[in-house]
Amino acid sequence: MSRAGDRTADYLAANRFVKNPPSTIWSEIKRVYMDLQGFKCGFCERKLEQSEFGNVEHDVEHFRPKGVVTEWPPASAPERGDGIDFGLGTAADPGYFLLAHHPENYLISCKTCNSSLKGNGFPVDGARDIALAEPRHTAELPYLVYPIGTSSLDDDPEALIRFEGIVPVPAAASGRRRRRGQVIINFFQLAEREGLLEERSIVIMTLSLALASLDHPDAVTQTIARQTVARLTSNSSAHTNCARCFHDLWLTNRADAAQFSQLALDHIVSLP
Repeated sequence: MSRAGDRTADYLAANRFVKNPPSTIWSEIKRVYMDLQGFKCGFCERKLEQSEFGNVEHDVEHFRPKGVVTEWPPASAPERGDGIDFGLGTAADPGYFLLAHHPENYLISCKTCNSSLKGNGFPVDGARDIALAEPRHTAELPYLVYPIGTSSLDDDPEALIRFEGIVPVPAAASGRRRRRGQVIINFFQLAEREGLLEERSIVIMTLSLALASLDHPDAVTQTIARQTVARLTSNSSAHTNCARCFHDLWLTNRADAAQFSQLALDHIVSLP
C-alpha cells in the first residue's frame, strides 16, 4: 500500500497519470482478482485459464481509465453506438489518475474486452468526476458496471442485462438501468461476438439436456443432471447470467425454453 500511495502522490503532483517508473504492482495483484472473479472476464463472462498460463490470458483492467479518457463510440466505429440516442459523456485529459492504484478500480478482463473494445473508453451519464479518489464516494453515473462487490458498489449486472436464449437484451423496461444495459451490450459487442454466441449456445444445449434429465427414472442420471444444473448456474461458471435466464424460463415456460434450445442447436450446426 505504501508504494501505491507514493505513486498516487506523484500523480497528484503531476495532475495526471505518469507512466514512469514502470510499476509491477498490477502484476502482483492479478491472481487475487483472477480468483475473486472465478477466473472469468468481468465484462463478457468468458471462462479464462486458471493455471500459471492464466497470467498471460487475463488482463488487469482499470475500470475507470487511469490515463486519458477517449470519446465513445470511437469516430472509427460509430456503428457501435447504434440505437443509443442519449449522451455518453465527453473525452477527458487527464483521466481518473487518482484511481490508478485503487483496489476498487481493478478487475480482470479478457484481452478482447480490455484491449480491443474498452481501451480508454468510459461512457457516463452527465458530468465526469475526474477528481474522484474513492469509487464509493461520487455522484458520477457510469454506464458500464463494476462487477465486483455489486451489493455495495454498483448494480448487479443481472439487473441490467438478461438473455433471450443466447442474445443479451436490457433487463429493465425503461429508465437508467435500461440505458446502462444497452450501452454495455453495445460497448462490449455482447450480441455480436461469434465466440460468445457459440459458447452460450453450448451452455444452453447442455443445460437443456440436464434439466430434461432431472425426472429421469435412473437415480444416477438424476444426480448427474442436478450437479450439472448447479454447476452451470453457479457464479464461477462461464456465462452464468445466460444460464440462469434459461433456467428460469425452463421453470416458467417450457415451450419457449425448448424454442431457445433449438435455436442454440441451430446456431452450433450453422457454424463452419
